[in-house]
Amino acid sequence: MARTPYIRHLRQRDQDRVRHSQRLLAWLSAQATRLSTSVANVFARLKAGATATEIEEIDGSYPTNTVLPAITGTTVSGETLTATNGTWTGDPAPTYTHQWLRNGAPISGATDTTYDLRSAGCGCGYKDQRPRDRHQYPRQRRPPPVRRPLPSPQRNGELT
Repeated sequence: MARTPYIRHLRQRDQDRVRHSQRLLAWLSAQATRLSTSVANVFARLKAGATATEIEEIDGSYPTNTVLPAITGTTVSGETLTATNGTWTGDPAPTYTHQWLRNGAPISGATDTTYDLRSAGCGCGYKDQRPRDRHQYPRQRRPPPVRRPLPSPQRNGELT
């Protein structure tokens, strides 16, 4: 009989934990549905240090480009090429990394937004690794031309 209050306490504690877990799962599910993502992604944000208020303030819109990224400068020895990220709206805001390429291969240590051309690399194709124009996307195949049968020759309105 002396242990009954303690057992009641343990049962109450377990019931409280279950209710808390149910409320947490319901909140995670609601946020995941609102953000069109999985419960695991919302939980991962919490584990990474985001607060519930920060997650609730996310508007759920995907990043949208309003000003295109670009590379400016001329590919002449001694000149500087500059990559701009463009302008993006939405949440979460994108993060940027840069890697300059020479003839398709990464240039060691060239990870800044600018790249100074050296005479040794002059005449090579330089570009920032992120796709910037339609030429860097896969080509779409055109459908084969439609072949129609030739009309039958006619003489005086009669088929021959």
